[in-house]
Amino acid sequence: MSILFLAYQITDAGSYVPAAISGSPDELDEDAATDALGRWGTINHYYNLVRLCVSAFLFLTGYGHASYFYATGDTGLSRVLRVLFRINAGAAFLCLTLGNRYIFYNAAPLHSYFFLGVYATFRLRRELNYTKFGLRLKMLACAAGVFLLWDVDLGLFRTLHSPFFGGGPGGATGAPHGPMWEWYYRSHLHHWASFVGMVYALNRPVTSLCARKLEALNNAVQWTSKGAVAFALLSALGVWSLGPFRMSKFAYNGAHPYFGFIPLLCYLYLRNLTPRLRSRSVGLFKAVGFYSLELYLLHHHVFLAGDAQAVMVLLPGYPKVNVALATCLLLFLARCLKTLTAVLTSMLLPRNDDGKCLRTAVILSGTVGAYYGVAVALRSMGMVTMGTLATVTVISGVLVYQTVIDVTWMEYRATYLQPPQRKNPPSSRGNKKSVSLASASAMGGADADSAVAKISPPLIGTLAVFLLGLTWRAAALSGAATASSPLPPLCSDLVNDGSWTQVSPCSEYHRGRTRREYGTGSYHDCMDSPPVWGWRNVDAPPSMGCRFRYRSAEELQRKLRRRKAVFVGDTAVRNLFHAACRAVGDTESGGYDAAVPLHSDITKTFGDTVLEYKWAPLAVDAAGKLREYRPSSSSSAASSSAKGGASSSAAGSAASSTKKIPDLIVAGGGAWDRLHVWATDEDQESHKAAVTKLASELNRLGGGDTGVSTAWFVPTAVNTRALNSEEKRTQMSEEGMEEMRRVYAELGVEDAATFVLDGPAFTRERADESYDGVHYPPDVYDAGAQILANAMDWLMPDDDIAARAEEEAFRPPRPGGMGNPFLGTMMLCFAFVGLLFFDGYFGFSYLASLFVRGPVMGIGGGGG
Repeated sequence: MSILFLAYQITDAGSYVPAAISGSPDELDEDAATDALGRWGTINHYYNLVRLCVSAFLFLTGYGHASYFYATGDTGLSRVLRVLFRINAGAAFLCLTLGNRYIFYNAAPLHSYFFLGVYATFRLRRELNYTKFGLRLKMLACAAGVFLLWDVDLGLFRTLHSPFFGGGPGGATGAPHGPMWEWYYRSHLHHWASFVGMVYALNRPVTSLCARKLEALNNAVQWTSKGAVAFALLSALGVWSLGPFRMSKFAYNGAHPYFGFIPLLCYLYLRNLTPRLRSRSVGLFKAVGFYSLELYLLHHHVFLAGDAQAVMVLLPGYPKVNVALATCLLLFLARCLKTLTAVLTSMLLPRNDDGKCLRTAVILSGTVGAYYGVAVALRSMGMVTMGTLATVTVISGVLVYQTVIDVTWMEYRATYLQPPQRKNPPSSRGNKKSVSLASASAMGGADADSAVAKISPPLIGTLAVFLLGLTWRAAALSGAATASSPLPPLCSDLVNDGSWTQVSPCSEYHRGRTRREYGTGSYHDCMDSPPVWGWRNVDAPPSMGCRFRYRSAEELQRKLRRRKAVFVGDTAVRNLFHAACRAVGDTESGGYDAAVPLHSDITKTFGDTVLEYKWAPLAVDAAGKLREYRPSSSSSAASSSAKGGASSSAAGSAASSTKKIPDLIVAGGGAWDRLHVWATDEDQESHKAAVTKLASELNRLGGGDTGVSTAWFVPTAVNTRALNSEEKRTQMSEEGMEEMRRVYAELGVEDAATFVLDGPAFTRERADESYDGVHYPPDVYDAGAQILANAMDWLMPDDDIAARAEEEAFRPPRPGGMGNPFLGTMMLCFAFVGLLFFDGYFGFSYLASLFVRGPVMGIGGGGG
C-alpha cells in the first residue's frame, strides 16, 4: 500500500510542494526572475545531486551511530562528548578565528543535531533496546516527533530552537534570512535522512539473513526474487529521476526530504546484491568519506575564498593550474585537520572515562570563554594590533602549555611509573628491586629535566607565532586579501586604467555544450567575441590592494541597498545610467523604445534602491539640477519636481524620492555645450561662468555634513568621421571636445568631484564603433558602469548606521512554511512498514516472497 502511495505522490509531487522562499521581496520583476531561473536550469541537476549527497552523509550518521549503540550498548557520556568534539572541533576553530557564524558550517550542526537524536532514542528507556518491539516502538515515537517538528506547522520547531538560533540579523554570511530560518531550511531538507539510516541499521541483521536465505536457493529462484526487488527499486528510482529530480531548485527543496531516500536504498540494494559485490569497495569513495567533514569545512576557505563568495586564486591567469594547486592544498589540509582532531580527541577525551571527559569539557569551555573575554576587552579598549595579539597569544600559550604539562605529568607518574603491586616469589626479589630502582630513576630523571628541555617548547611556540605573524604581515603588504574586500580610496588613480581585449568563447565546456545542444560540430574555428573590458594596473604595487573586478548584479544590489544614486547630464550620462541599471539587474534597460521621450527624466526603483536620471544637457542645466539636492533646499526641490511634467511614467514617485538626499551624484556634460554655446566669445564667457557655478555646486554637495559623494563623467571620445553634419564635425570634433575637457578641468569641476570617471579611457579604443560619432554600443557603457561600481567601494562605504537600521527592520521568514503533512504522512507509513515488518528496504524486500515458499524475511520467531 505504501509503495502505491509513493508512486502516486511522486507523479503528482508538484501539487503538494508548498511555495518556498525564492528570494527577498526586493528582487526584480517576476519575468526577470523566471528568465534567470531558466538560464540556470542546467545547473538544477547538479544542485539536486549535492542535496542528495548531503542526505547520504546524514543517512550514514543515523546508520553508523545506531549500529554502534545497538551493537555495544555504550551510551555513556564519554561517547557523546567524543563524537561531538570530533564533529565540531574544526568548525569551532574556524568560527573563533574567522568570526563566522556556526550555522555557516551547516554540516557540523546538522550531524551533531541528528547524532543527539539517535543518542536520545537509544539512551531513553534503554532497557527496551533488546526486546522484540521495544526499540521499534521508540523509533516510531521518534518518527512521530520528526513529523510534528518539520511536517506540521504547529510552531514547535521555533519554540524548541529559538534559544539557540533565535537571535541575529539577516544578510549575514551563511544566514541571509537569519539564523532561525537558515537552520530550519537546512534541517528540513534532510530531516528524514538520519531516521531512514536508523531503520536500515536496526533491520540490517534481518536484511542480511534474508539475502543469505535467497542465496542458498537455486539460481533461478534466487535471481528471480532479487530481480523483482531490484526492478521495483529501479522503477521507483526512474519515477524519482523523471519527477522530483527534474524539478527546479525551490520546488526540489520541498520534495527532497520525502523522496531523497529512494536513490539511497536503490544504491544500497544493488551494492549488496551478491556476495562478491559485498566483499569489495571503491577506494575513492572510502577516502572521500574518511575526510568528508574536513573537506566540507575547509573548502569554504581553501578551494573558495571570501567565505565561499569567490574562487581562491593562487596564480592569476592560470585557472587550471590554480584549481590543481587549490585541490592539493585542500586535500593536504583536510588530512592534517583530520589527524589533529583524532589526536586531540584521544588525548583530551579518553574512552570509557566519563569523569575525565566531563572535566576536560568544562576546562575547554572555561578556557575558550576566558580567551573570548580577553578578546572583547582588547577590542573595547582599541588595542587590537598585531603586537598585542602576538603578546597575548605567546603568554596564553605558555600558560596553557605549562598547565597541561603539569597535569598530565602528575597523572602519568601516578599511573605508569609506579612499580607493579604484586607478590613475587623470593627468587624474584632481585628483579623487584631492579624494577623499583628503574621506576625511581625514571621519576627522578623526569623531575630533574634540564632548563633547556623545559624552556624549548615555549620558545619553539613563540618562534612559530612570530613566523606566522611575519607571514601574515608580508601577505598583507603584498596585497593578499579576499576578492570581496573593499577597495581603498588610493585606487581612484588607477580605476580608469584599462583596455579592451578579445576573449575566446570556445572553451572545452562551451564547445561541448554547443555541439550537443545546437549541432555546431562543423565549426572548428572560433569566431571573434565582442571585446571585453579589463584593468591593467601593471604599475600598481600589490600593497595597494587594487583588485578591480567585474561586479555582479547581486553585489551591486547589496551595495546600493537603501541608497539613492542620481545621474545628471546629457545623453552620454543617460546611457551610463542605463548601463548602471543593467548592472543592477534590469537587463532590458536602455532598449530602443520610440514611445519614451528621448530628453526626459527617468526614475527606476529596485526594492529600496532608487536610481534617477535628470536631463541636463548644458552646464547651466546641470548646475540647476544639482542645486535642487542641497539639504537646505529640499522643500523647493520637492515642489520643482512636482512641477516638472517632463518625467516619464517610470518616475511616478519622483516628487517623494527627491526629498531624500542622494548618496551618489554622477554628473557629466560638454558635448552640447560645445555644439550650442561655444560659437562666439560671449557664448564662451557665459559657458565658463556656468561651469564655475557647476564646480561650486559640486563643492557644496561634497563638503560639509551632507555625506554626498559626487562623480564627474568626462565626455567620451568622439568619432569625428561619423558625425552626420558639417556643423558637428566643426564644433564637436575630437580636437574640439579635448579643448572642452580642458575647460572643465581648469575651472575646477574635476577637483570639486569626489571621483572622476574618465570617459575617453574606456571609449578611445572603440571610437570606430561610435555609429553617430558620439554614442556607443551598450557594452561600452557597461564598462563605464563597472568602473563606477568599483569606485563605489570608497564613494559609498558600508554604513554602520544603515546596517543597524537594516538589522532592526529585518523580519525573517517564519519557520514552518516548507512543511508538508501529506508527504509527512507518507513517511510515517514507510516508517511503520520498515519497523514493524522488519524490512530495511521499507517493504520492497517482501516482493521476493512472491517467488519463494516459506518466510523469507526471517521474522517468524526472531527478535529485533
